Amino acid sequence: MQKRTSAKWLMLLLMLAAFSVTFMTRFVWSPVSGTVQELLGLSNTAAGAFMSAFFIGYVITQIPGGVLADRLGVKFVLSAGVLVTGLASVGMSFITTYTQGFVVRIITGLGAGVVMACCTKVISEYFEQKDRGIAFGILLVGPTLGLTIANKLGAYLLTSYNWQTAFRITGYIAIAIAVLIFVAVRNARKAGSAEKVTLLSGIKAVFTTRNLLVICLAGQDSLFERLLTITDDPILNDPKFRDHDTRLLPENYTIINDALERVIQTRTGDEWDEIFDRIGVPGGKVKDLGDVMKSPATHARKATIQLEVPGLGPVTFPGTPLNFSDEELEFSPAPELGQNNQEIYGGLLGLSDE
Repeated sequence: MQKRTSAKWLMLLLMLAAFSVTFMTRFVWSPVSGTVQELLGLSNTAAGAFMSAFFIGYVITQIPGGVLADRLGVKFVLSAGVLVTGLASVGMSFITTYTQGFVVRIITGLGAGVVMACCTKVISEYFEQKDRGIAFGILLVGPTLGLTIANKLGAYLLTSYNWQTAFRITGYIAIAIAVLIFVAVRNARKAGSAEKVTLLSGIKAVFTTRNLLVICLAGQDSLFERLLTITDDPILNDPKFRDHDTRLLPENYTIINDALERVIQTRTGDEWDEIFDRIGVPGGKVKDLGDVMKSPATHARKATIQLEVPGLGPVTFPGTPLNFSDEELEFSPAPELGQNNQEIYGGLLGLSDE
């Protein structure tokens, strides 16, 4: 148990290092950009495009990175990705033209794009659900850590040596981390009985659910009985599932959940809102921002308010998230341009109209 605990924190430390170094390779361009721009004769647009080039590569490999991590394992995909971004950073120190730099920055992004999916997979494999919040919290220190190091280290190397050294040192750090990942990370063993979930099956699950997402909380026996009044699904109506503890057994939980998914997909989220309200089961459609803004409950609680704005007519504004019974809040639109000039200049500053 102690060995397993130590291993998971070691894995998290390596994931943090990998995530941080991708932000170093991404943002080391910022402190050296002015110098490189002047030496290579780049325009402001061209210099800015180097950052955009990184994200072109980054976007391309994000989804394939997750697919490859599932098939080949994190060990190979993550170490290869960090290695590529490190080598590309070293390659940036040799550029002499805009085109060379743009291509190398795309390659840098291609390597970095696989990192987040791999880090997420490692946390899900090594950490129990109750510990994943703190694990992700630690992992998300990476962006700030990498950005800070890139700005401080890049500026120091630029002033102490040159801009090429800034890229090379950053690249060497990434290469070293890639080697550590390859040596230390172990791919998790695949469970033979686990249901295979593919990218296409995940997309299908989303787009075959009408109005996308519905949450239903019917764990208690009384609530489960109410849920059964609106479906004749043979699995849900199986007598053995009438008992709460039986429903929560691992081998039964997935069966019931899959059956509920099939039932949920037969109606829209708006229809389930009405049904759950009618039978007294906590649940309903997961609403997007547009649904929330249009909801009568939102307006009733003054979370949004409508004000008359001169020249625009009625406009909806955010209200207040908190309401108190003994306090009535008053809302008014922002003043028009120059509306309070007399009060400020004349009243507060004592200036005359002249």
